[in-house]
Amino acid sequence: MNRRQKSLVYAVYWQSARVFKVGTATSMARVREHARRGARVMVLVRDRNLHDETRALNALKKEFRRAFPTWQHATAVLGDQGSGFTECFAVPMSRVPEATDLVLRALARG
Repeated sequence: MNRRQKSLVYAVYWQSARVFKVGTATSMARVREHARRGARVMVLVRDRNLHDETRALNALKKEFRRAFPTWQHATAVLGDQGSGFTECFAVPMSRVPEATDLVLRALARG
């Protein structure tokens, strides 16, 4: 996907693992996969680009630590390949509204 191609930007949260993830996708399949694995969809915005995801990730990096040190640690939450583990943050349930707000504010700047 090139930087100009439009896509979905999403944020999902796994309450049991206390993991908040931001990502991009060209279809709903990835978001549905996360939902099947127990994630709640917190943000879903269409017709965005990769710069929007980058802004959201940068905002989260300032406030939260990474959830996983390696992809292998992420497989229980993200699946066999641990794909997208660098986009995951350790967020306690009490701070999910704050994390969601950070993503929305980053997207609004786009």
